[in-house]
Amino acid sequence: MSFSLGKLIEEKFQESRLTKTKFAELIHTSRSHLYTIFTRDDINTDQLIRISQVLKYNFFQHFADQFNQYPPRNETVDQGAELNEQQHRIAALEQENTYLKEINNLLKEKLEK
Repeated sequence: MSFSLGKLIEEKFQESRLTKTKFAELIHTSRSHLYTIFTRDDINTDQLIRISQVLKYNFFQHFADQFNQYPPRNETVDQGAELNEQQHRIAALEQENTYLKEINNLLKEKLEK
């Protein structure tokens, strides 16, 4: 990450003129945890949404800007591979489900005796 998310949050907080106590209350955290937030380079998405709403600033735009440096994926190839993987996973789960049903039936028979 080419920027410090915590430092940016702290800058926007300073511009907001909120007290630390009020800011902490609005983002559902403790005042002492604010210092941790201000020093972090990453943060929980739900908390970043709350911070963005309270400070009226879209912190997510900085992450979106980083995606522009990656070439687009070949969606057709990726989707085909993903579909094939999912189909194999479904087949394995169906087989496991059948096996568990057989075990369940055997246990029921044993309990009925």
